[in-house]
Amino acid sequence: MSSDNRSHFSLGRQGVIRTASARAGTAVVALVALVVLLATLTPSPTAAHSSLTSPTSMSFTRDCRVSRGGGGTARNCPGPCPNVMLRRHGVGSSPAAPAATYARGQRVRVRWARNNHEGGFVRWSIVPVGSMMDAAVHEQMAFQWGCWSAGRFACRPGAHRKKYCIDDALDKPVGHAYEDHIRIPRVYPDGDYVLSFAWYGGVRDNMPNRRPVQSSLGDYYDCSYIRIVGGGVVAPAYTPTFRPGTGTRFPDRCVSSVNRLGKCAVEPCTRGGNPKGPSLFTGGEMVPVQFVGSKTPPPIRSTWFPAGSPVGGGALGINAAYVADVRGRRRWQLKRGKLNVVTLNRGLPRFTIQATLWGNVRVDGVAFRVNGRMMNVERQAPWYLTRPNASGKGLLPWKGWTADKEMKVRISPLAIKGEKVSIHSKTYRIKVVMSS
Repeated sequence: MSSDNRSHFSLGRQGVIRTASARAGTAVVALVALVVLLATLTPSPTAAHSSLTSPTSMSFTRDCRVSRGGGGTARNCPGPCPNVMLRRHGVGSSPAAPAATYARGQRVRVRWARNNHEGGFVRWSIVPVGSMMDAAVHEQMAFQWGCWSAGRFACRPGAHRKKYCIDDALDKPVGHAYEDHIRIPRVYPDGDYVLSFAWYGGVRDNMPNRRPVQSSLGDYYDCSYIRIVGGGVVAPAYTPTFRPGTGTRFPDRCVSSVNRLGKCAVEPCTRGGNPKGPSLFTGGEMVPVQFVGSKTPPPIRSTWFPAGSPVGGGALGINAAYVADVRGRRRWQLKRGKLNVVTLNRGLPRFTIQATLWGNVRVDGVAFRVNGRMMNVERQAPWYLTRPNASGKGLLPWKGWTADKEMKVRISPLAIKGEKVSIHSKTYRIKVVMSS
């Protein structure tokens, strides 16, 4: 086990009774007391490192990793979900008894144990239950990265500390743990899934201020059964994000020994696997490799999941439409059944139209027609009549209008081919006038 894994406690010389005239019985009692004290203060290997504490993990293990070592220090839990100490009954033990139920688009608080360590990245994925042990699927469906040392909070004594802080003692007598918020991507249809947690890049000797940061800890994994129900229309795609999290040292990067999951697949991450040997990798302030150079991972697509409209078929419809400027900001809502006059002036020299949807099934896009002619098919939210401009930082203005002439803009959601869906389109009457 690496040097990070050793006890953070020590017993001073005052813990040993050295009295020349002490009776033998007293010496024995003192020795027993010493052994008991050491056993009490030393964290067991199985309680070290990090695990998911909210939502409830599918496993009781607190250190799902691969590590060398003898006795109780070795582990063979290569992820992406635990393979040991699995819950057999109760909440969080199976897809039929999920740890939590979420809606598409819901903001969710997640928590994990610090357990005397610092630094690295945390990666979040949501995968179908049947793919829970497929690392490639977890990588493909990873939707959010952040700093592992985000949202530090102090635990209250008693059950709260036992659940969230476990054996953390870096700031004793108060234990600390970490938390952040994730948002459930809207690409997931209703169903049962696994939320996965991966921690990598933990720093050696708990020294995040040392440069370069050194590797020692391996990759850690945990998972939770969750259910996704409702939350409106299933979006066609979602682009993964990196956000360091609250209370982190830097607003756009993390302190870590590596920036890729798998580089420290086996702990200790040192040369020759020697706990006291040189680190295999050195790091510092960085972003996950997927985001280096302002890159982003490929989008997660709803078409990757099995089709499954609700019994009797689903429905998709246009909720509302808005006049928006070319920066995408809504100016006012369009009304049906009346003529909407759009006046162009210095405050609004150019414009486009945005639509919002309602429904309970996957959407493949939104079609915009003007006087019966197709103008645009938008495949990813937000839904606009015009496409992004060349810079990607704004929208092209709508140029297909004729001043002082009424036009009919019909907006229709598009369902996934082959799915039984009731479509509810809307038509808006618009006239554009120039300010005098």
